[in-house]
Formats: sequence, C-alpha cells, structure tokens
Amino acid sequence: MKTIGKDQQSVACCGGDSRCPTSPHEPKGDGKNYDKGHEGSCCCHSEHGKHQGHSDSCCREKHEQSGCCCHSEHEDHMEDAHSCCCCGRGEKSYLSEGSKLIISLIALIAGFCISFFDVKFPFFPYSDPSWIALILCSGWIFKGAIQSIARREISVPILVASAITASLVLFIAQALGYNVGGEHSHSFLFAAGEIAFLMSLGEWLEDRTVSKTRDGLKQISSLMPKVAKVERGGKIEEISAAEIRAGDIVVINPHEMISADGDVIDGESSVNEANMTGESVPVEKKPGSHVLCGTFNENGLLKIKATRPGNATALAKTIELVKEAEGKRAPIARAAQQWAKVLVKCALGLSILVFLFAYFILSTGFAEAVVRATTILVIFCPCAFVLATPTAISAAIGNSAKRGILVKSGEALEALSKVENMFFDKTGTLTEGKVTVSKFEVFNRADEKQILEAAAALEKTSAHPLAHAVIKYALENLNQKIGRVAENVTSEANGKIRAIVDGKQYEILKAQDSSSTASDVFENGEKVARIYFSDTVRPTSKAAVESLKAMGCQCCILSGDNINSVKEVAKAVGIESIHANLLPQDKLTIISKAQEGGKFACMCGDGVNDAPSLATANVSIAIADLKNDIALNSAQIALLNTDLTKIPALLNFSRQVMKTIYANMTFSIVISLIGIALGAAGLISPVWGALLHNVSSVTVVGNSARLLYSKTLDRK
Repeated sequence: MKTIGKDQQSVACCGGDSRCPTSPHEPKGDGKNYDKGHEGSCCCHSEHGKHQGHSDSCCREKHEQSGCCCHSEHEDHMEDAHSCCCCGRGEKSYLSEGSKLIISLIALIAGFCISFFDVKFPFFPYSDPSWIALILCSGWIFKGAIQSIARREISVPILVASAITASLVLFIAQALGYNVGGEHSHSFLFAAGEIAFLMSLGEWLEDRTVSKTRDGLKQISSLMPKVAKVERGGKIEEISAAEIRAGDIVVINPHEMISADGDVIDGESSVNEANMTGESVPVEKKPGSHVLCGTFNENGLLKIKATRPGNATALAKTIELVKEAEGKRAPIARAAQQWAKVLVKCALGLSILVFLFAYFILSTGFAEAVVRATTILVIFCPCAFVLATPTAISAAIGNSAKRGILVKSGEALEALSKVENMFFDKTGTLTEGKVTVSKFEVFNRADEKQILEAAAALEKTSAHPLAHAVIKYALENLNQKIGRVAENVTSEANGKIRAIVDGKQYEILKAQDSSSTASDVFENGEKVARIYFSDTVRPTSKAAVESLKAMGCQCCILSGDNINSVKEVAKAVGIESIHANLLPQDKLTIISKAQEGGKFACMCGDGVNDAPSLATANVSIAIADLKNDIALNSAQIALLNTDLTKIPALLNFSRQVMKTIYANMTFSIVISLIGIALGAAGLISPVWGALLHNVSSVTVVGNSARLLYSKTLDRK
C-alpha cells in the first residue's frame, strides 16, 4: 500500500490520514469533502470515523444512501474488508480473515468426522469443534443484524443471523432431549457453523475479486511520486513531491518519473506519456515543452519549472476525478439498491410462508419446517443482485482510466450506452484546435502594428483557441512583446470582447460576411481590421465518425463558425448534418430538440466554450488538455488524448458494461429462484443454500472483473 504526502489532500481520503491509503478499498472523495456530506465521502471505519470526529450518524447516513447489505464494503468502496459499518466488520481482530477461515475449516472437518464416524469425544455434542467456526465467523453477522435492528431496518445480516439462530435453537432443543425429528437433527450445530463459515468465505473471496476491479485506480495512484529533487539556492534538495510549489525548478534524471506539472527550461529527452494519455509513443521534449506529473522520462536530464503545486497536478486531479466517479452510482445501481431492500423483506415473508406450508399442510414436522424456512433465508440474500452493478461500473472505470479516458460516474456510462445522437463542436474537437492567423488585414490606412497590439491585449483575457492564435501571431510580429494593457474588459455570449486600450474603445467580434473563419476589430465603433483564421482536421476525426455511424448514431456539427468553414470540415469528416453561426443558446435548443421522445444525446467539445451544451446533453465528452482544468471539469467524460476513435470505442464499451450488468442481475435472480424452489421442497439444506448463495455472488463479481481486462477500448 502506498501512502500519499501529508499535504496532498486532493488524492488522499480523510484528510490524508496514513491509515486511509490509496488502496483498492479506500473511501471515495477527499479529505476536504468529509465535512460537506459529499456523496461517498463518509468514512465508516470505527476507528477512522472517531479520528475524524464523525459520529455514528455519518455511518447511518451512508448506509441509507447505499442500501448496504453484508457486502457494503464493496458497494461503497470502504477502506478494507473489515470496514463494513452495517455488518459490524469494523472491529479489530488478532486473527486475519484468512487465519479465521483456515481454523474454522479445520474445526468443521473435525466436527463432521466426530459425528459421522461416531468418535467417542468428551462431552460431545457440547464440545463439538463446530463451535469454533461459529464463534470465529458469525460475530460480524450478528453485529450487523443488531445494528440493522437498532436502525429499524430489515437487512441481509438479519436473514443470515436468523438462519444461524434457527439452527442453534434446534441444536439446543435436541441436546436437551426434545424430539425435534427430521433428517438434519444430528448436525444442527455443524449447519450453523458451516453457514457462518460459508458466508465469511464468500465475503473474503468477493473482497479479493472486487479488488481486481479497482486495479485501474490503484495503478494510477501508484504513479504519484513520493519525492522530488528541487534546485534551490544552487543546491539540489530532495523534498516530498507534495511540497513542490509553483515556480520551483525541479530536476528530473533519466529513467525517473516526472514529479511535477511544468515547462521544460533546460535539457532534451523523450517522455513516455502513456500513463496519462494512453499514447504509447514517447514524445520529444525540449525547452518550452510542457510535461506532466506521473509521466516517465526516458533518457535525458530535464529541468522543469513547476506550474502547479505538488498537490494540484494533473495526475492528482485525475486520481481525484476517478475516485469521485467510483463514488457516484448509475441510475441502474440506485434501482438495484431499492429492489434489494424489497427482496430482503420478501425473503423474510417467504421463509415464514414456507414454514407454515411445510408444517401445517405437508406435515413435515417442526424441525424440517424450520430447516426449509432457514434455507430460504440464506438463499434469498440479494447480495449477488446488489453487487451486479457497482462491481461492473468500478471495473469499467478502472479500465477506462488506464487508457486515458476519465469517466466521472456510472451514470455517464449508462447514459452513453443509450446515445443515438452525437453532436460535435468543430474547433478544438473535430479540428486540431491549433488555430493560426492566416491573414491580418487593416482598413482605412489604420496603423497595423497599433491595431494588432490592441487586439492582442484584448485576446489575452480569453481562453478561446482563436484568442491564442491572435496572441501568438502578435508576438511573432511585435518582437515577442505586447506592451499595451486592456482595461474594463467585458465579454458577451456571442463571443464579442470589448475593452479600453490607451483611452480608445476596442471591440472584437465574429465576422458575419466572411466565407471563412474571421473576426473583425473595431476602434471607437469603426471597423479597422479583419483577422482570418485557419485550422486542421484531426487525423482520427473521419474514422471516428464512420465508426459512430456504423453503430447507429446520428452525427451532427454544432458550431459558431460561418457556414462555409463548417461545411469544409463536415465534408472532410463525413458528417451531413451541420448547424453554423450558432450562439451558445442556439446549441442548447438543438440538443434539447434531439432529446424529445426520451432519446439520448451526447455533446463532444473541447471543454472551453461548450460548457452550456455539455451540461444540457444526457452525457458529455471533453477532448481534454491536462493543462486545462476547465476541460476536465466541464464534461462527464474526458479524453486525455486527441484520438477521437476512443469515442466509438467507449460507446461500444459502455454497451458491453450494461450487458454485463443485466447478465449479472439475471443470473443472480435465476439462481435465487432455483434455490428457493429446492429449499421449499426440502431438497437442499441451509448449508447448501449458503454455498449456492456464495457461488452466485462470487460468479457475479468475477464476471464484472472481466471488464477490467477488456480490450474493447483498444479497438480502432
């Protein structure tokens, strides 16, 4: 397990406490959110909660949100296998779970042999070794049942505890000389111990299998460097990576992980950015290039100037977003939790009906009727049903994160699987976004240098790609210096920028009468210049559009650029439906219309000026530059590289995830129905019911874990 720097709270849970490492079972959220009631940020570990000053109400609140059963550590991604607040598995123990299971298994084998071979064992059956298994394995079950009763809730631990209690009552009655009858009368204590053992074994196996579904986050978290070499006062100091400050000079030796986001100021090297972007080909870096924390320096010595503090790097942000994603449930997960609560109540009711039917109608005898009812309690536990969705979502998010795709919630995956209409912004999405100024034209004998410098001063306040192009062009033509400053800057939704420069009123707005992308510059109300722009279509845009069409999606371009420019890009990528000269509110109207009749729409943009559209669509995808927090925050899904073929691959993967979830749910329900029928007919005992229950749960989790290793996202 890896702990994270004390100041690195954006990537550590519970305020960076070392007892809450970045592990496969750590809670969601970060330390900053624990007092805000953020979903998924409530720490239910008994020791841990006290450390943070949280009362049991926090745990109860989380339980109510999750509908947790005896598997709540999986559902809510608790710290470890012992952190389930509603089942009582948060207590410390001198024995590990593995040791308890081994000792319990030996005790059960001994108890079975003594009974089966009629061994003369002192004080038997009171000294039956099966007691050891019952004591070691049932504590968390009864504690969870008591806690559920205190909350006045009917939960899975109550079902299992009731089954164990029924077996114990029959054992005690038989030991006291009462004729309980039934073929199971010789092994009631063994049955109680084996039920507890099998339930604990199932929990342990699920813990191990579920941890595999979290490998994506675990691998990303392991990239966070612990130490960094910083040049201060002419000397190299080794400090915690979390203590890096913006402006520090960080030294990166060959074959080292880069420990900060920053710009190269000295040295040249190849940097492998696959960890962050999914791009396997190393990228050449030289002075002026940007590098990211968590990427690998292949060969040369680099000195970089940190642009962000150590606890606010793109990698830290990525880890935080992935954690946040795994804490957010998809609608199907919330529905499953509600159904699970109903199933638990149905299990209790059905077990009572089976008892009454067997005893009064079939005249099976009291003990046999209790055994059948007990079997129903065990087999009808909806744990596999509850695990069906969160394990699949967790595995899918982990797989996506390893391939440079940040999916911020299970809800986004579910919505994406239903998308029929795919909308694209043009600039920075279908095109490179590396817009350049192709021509700067002045009118009325205006001073070209003066107008260009004023325009650049205005554009310095904007994050739009066109603004960057103007600034770059100005620097190249003004000897790398923009000496004028814009004052009283205002911007409007239609892209117009207005400001005062040297006492004159300047405005920049989109040209309406141009056949290509252009902006007009006004000085005191008079048009004095026009700036023409050009852009390049991304090499993967056409392939992505073709794949989406093949999958049944309608593709459309929504752009604020002029119609001719949009037509040119649309023809290049193979999109027939286009909308040009749009204001932000126009895009919202078009997306809303496409959603009529319950249809799902996805908006793909660069995350800079598409925020309203991204928010309106059922699901949104940002082509995210990791240097740009706006892009990472504005959409539900962020591509950390510019390969647009990841979009159809992700759409296909989301459909695979939903198929896996539906298969899990169907399997769990079918197994439960078969078990109920067999148990009601008296063909299986509670022990076989517990075994069948755990086979169902582990199979569901294993099926979900396959998503972690799926190669769907690698297909072009």
